[in-house]
Amino acid sequence: MRSLLVLLVLLFSSAVRAQLPAPELTAADRRAIAEAFASRVESTYVLAEPATQIAAAIREHVRRGDYDAIAGAEAFADRLMRDARAVRDDRHLRVAVSGQRLPADPDPDRPPTPEQKAAAFEDYRKINFGLAEAKRLEGNVGYLDIELFPPLELCRPAYDAAMAFLGHTDALIIDARRHHGGDPATVAHFVSWFVPEGTLINETYTRANADVTAYRGGKLPGPRYQKKVWVLTSRETFSGGEELAYDLQAFKRATIVGEVTGGGAHPTRPYRIHERFFAFVPYRQSINPITKTNWEGAGVQPDVAVPAADALQVAHAAALQELGRAADPTAQSPARGLLEAWVKSFNEHDLAARRAWLRANSTMQEQQINEFASLDLEIRGAHGGYEIVRFVKVETTSAEALLRHPKTGNGAKLQVQLDPKDPKKIANVGLQPAKL
Repeated sequence: MRSLLVLLVLLFSSAVRAQLPAPELTAADRRAIAEAFASRVESTYVLAEPATQIAAAIREHVRRGDYDAIAGAEAFADRLMRDARAVRDDRHLRVAVSGQRLPADPDPDRPPTPEQKAAAFEDYRKINFGLAEAKRLEGNVGYLDIELFPPLELCRPAYDAAMAFLGHTDALIIDARRHHGGDPATVAHFVSWFVPEGTLINETYTRANADVTAYRGGKLPGPRYQKKVWVLTSRETFSGGEELAYDLQAFKRATIVGEVTGGGAHPTRPYRIHERFFAFVPYRQSINPITKTNWEGAGVQPDVAVPAADALQVAHAAALQELGRAADPTAQSPARGLLEAWVKSFNEHDLAARRAWLRANSTMQEQQINEFASLDLEIRGAHGGYEIVRFVKVETTSAEALLRHPKTGNGAKLQVQLDPKDPKKIANVGLQPAKL
């Protein structure tokens, strides 16, 4: 399987490099390609019932002639993919046009040639094997930004070097917000840095629960990382990036900070369905030994839900607080203090008292004060008071926090801007609904 993966990497990357003109297709060509796609899904897709349903839907489109007159190879490939996903919303499942004529699918038992290995290695070297950045943040907190997991035999030295560089930090933030997937063996090797040797990390199965592949914590060239770990996620995080977050969360080795991820858990490989078309088909199922399931369709749920853009700041502040190097880096901010006072006043005062508080603690004009006081009364009457969930951003002259109405569970974002001429008073307040 490892040799097959290298061959497939080479096949795909060379197809991207070459740029033949888009193929001219007849109606008969489109029907044949659609049938080849349906047959491949039917025989290979990891879940049997959806495999049958997808194949039947594609064949029904063929029977009705829906593909006969589609202009352009790319548009045809996109239509096949959309029709398949209309049956089973699996973001791994797709069809693509190759930039060159494709050979037959490689023999899984045939090892790649030295030339093939060298070509695949060079492709990944040019993107530094998916490692975008490694550095030390304030407070000796490590930071590692990973965008994809290449085949393990191509990237192991690079990942081991990155962990050697970060090995003496006192906490680690792994940024997977732009991580789009990769080799399950590389996921397991990287997770090995955080769990004991021999730990069962993940298992993958074919459709009939046969051909089980078990991934365990392996031997490493240095000591395992024992300190606290945070993983950053976004809606863009997908596939192998999700497994990284899911595995470390399941083993209680990391706190996940950010957004719910894309929801693609099935290992996938490309298959040739025409000399110029290939299909990516999920052919194995991942099962985590702790949860006994995976993140397919649901995504990885963050432990601390924040917008992806704020995840690094939130995780870094949490790491510093955990290390005792900043009990609360924003605690002494005047803007934070006035935001907290605004919430306290909102929760306790009637309309007249609210107006009085805003006059005493802001430089807003009387019209603004009346508008805010009336709006506050309306919100409190409909939803009750607020509680501060967390501060998202605190600066010298401004603060932003997420709030919750305890009675309803609804969320809001409050922004307080101080007056530069009188920094002990509020110049403006912004309040809008927000997801928690």
